[in-house]
Amino acid sequence: MRNLLKTLSIKEVLIFLIILIVGSLFITYIGVETSNQEIDKVLLNARSIVASLPKEELEKLETNPENLKNHSYQKLKNALQGVIQVNPNARFAYLYIERNDKLYFIVDSEPVTSADYSPPGQEFTEAAPIDKQPFKDGKALVTKPTTDRWGTWISAEVPIIDEETGQVVAVFGMDYSAKAWKNHILVEVFESGLIVIIILILVLVSRRSIRKNAILKQEIEQRVKAEKELKENELTLSNLITNLPGMVYRCALDKNYTMKFISEACFRITGYLPDDYIKNKSISFNDLIFPEYRQPIWEKWQEVIKENSFFEAEYPIRTASGEIKWIWERGLCIFDQNHELQYLEGYLEDMTEKKKNEAELISAKEKAEESDRLKSAFLANISHEIRTPMNGILGFAELLKEPDLSAENQYEFIEIIVKSGQRMLNIINDLIDISKIEAGETTIRIKKTNVNTMLQELYSFFMPEANQKNLQINYHCGLDEEQCIIETDSTKLNQILMNLIKNSIKFTENGSIIFGYNLHNSTIQFFVTDTGPGIPKEHLTLIFERFRQGTFSLTRKHEGAGLGLAISKAYIELLGGSISVTSEEGKGSTFTFELPYFPEQQNN
Repeated sequence: MRNLLKTLSIKEVLIFLIILIVGSLFITYIGVETSNQEIDKVLLNARSIVASLPKEELEKLETNPENLKNHSYQKLKNALQGVIQVNPNARFAYLYIERNDKLYFIVDSEPVTSADYSPPGQEFTEAAPIDKQPFKDGKALVTKPTTDRWGTWISAEVPIIDEETGQVVAVFGMDYSAKAWKNHILVEVFESGLIVIIILILVLVSRRSIRKNAILKQEIEQRVKAEKELKENELTLSNLITNLPGMVYRCALDKNYTMKFISEACFRITGYLPDDYIKNKSISFNDLIFPEYRQPIWEKWQEVIKENSFFEAEYPIRTASGEIKWIWERGLCIFDQNHELQYLEGYLEDMTEKKKNEAELISAKEKAEESDRLKSAFLANISHEIRTPMNGILGFAELLKEPDLSAENQYEFIEIIVKSGQRMLNIINDLIDISKIEAGETTIRIKKTNVNTMLQELYSFFMPEANQKNLQINYHCGLDEEQCIIETDSTKLNQILMNLIKNSIKFTENGSIIFGYNLHNSTIQFFVTDTGPGIPKEHLTLIFERFRQGTFSLTRKHEGAGLGLAISKAYIELLGGSISVTSEEGKGSTFTFELPYFPEQQNN
């Protein structure tokens, strides 16, 4: 009989292997065929679109931004936008040309206001070598998945050929999401795999029915063996209980949960030995449970008895050492033949660490959600901050076109345009700095720096702005000219101080501002103090975080992206220092940061 079972098992394995091999070949064929069909379908669609494009308008079009007003450009753009509307699986449609071995966009399907819009004449800098192939052989193609700043795409590219000269004048491209493309193929492959699995299941069912009689006979033999092995199993069970991470118990349903049996794991969890619990010799298990949980646990056991269900609960206990632990308990009631309760049986496990991990995960989740919210609000404000100076530049640039504009008005408008440009440049510089910090690409260039000279220059730079607001401004140098030359990144230090002073001037309406430094042990302590409105206590730990500002309202009183403090904090930490702030609402704020003091003579 044993040989027969062995033979049947080998046959089953062989059958399954044959089905798996054939099924694998079938699935592979379906995958390749589906991919080829998809390529043929996309190319056919792209060729039909090229055939419908107004090629005569393409010949009139030149590659420069003025084509936005060109009727030919608009006609082609409308055609490409129509293509995207009727091809929901496609993301971009565009035309590009080749000049001097470089590729340039001439029109695409994106609205002018879109962040993904490519203006006429923009170089196709992310083009792969395959994108030039249609210009060389005049053949349409479908590219492999290519990743660029817009995502990962599969592109259908069809050359547009001049019928008179036979030359390729441009290439029409249409991008599809590589993920969607692969998913479509995977669906076909999955369906094929499902067929193979169904066949395997049918074979398995049929083989199982054939072996049913043999299995039944084997079960009879096993029952005979079971009685003989019962004692061995009891010993094994005892060993398993000992090795469980939690403890197994059997107790009476009384107010003390008087133990009849409890495994040795109780010492590891509660600090008491099993013998301490038996018949409440030294302590009852109920004594470990926190008082406020005892009655709810007792009532829950009464419901379990009434419903003949399982008991499950989490609650804290106090161990022999006084430590608080959370345990998870699952148990049931054991009844006799007359449905009289005999005892409770169950399992308890220490879940203190799990509780701690869950709390940490919840905290991390809340922090991630808060980070997403802050970034979204930050991006909304950045959009507002960029749009405001851009509107100023464009609006007053249009006003400068007025022929009867006076010289005085011209000067005034130019000043507004310059200030708006400077404001936009500051925002862009802050975005570049924070991006480099986020990417870890910020570099430190240590060189000799005269701190006193730097403070004098900052004073001269900010004095006109402070005078304009009727603010007093002064600075303090804590070292003489011989000791004030230190080794640090002067550019980063200057930007840190500029950000802090600029903030003080921005938010201070009356009073004074003083900045400077002092030497303290082996550190040089810089400070910027103002008499501004101060910072609420709940914001003191938040103002240095990236993507966080005191307010995210688009109607804020003061302009700016709110990145200055985050950038300053990052630079200070890169220089080996730390920053802090003390503030009182209505009286002002003091920003202090410390840097290691490396005087020039230490390196000579």
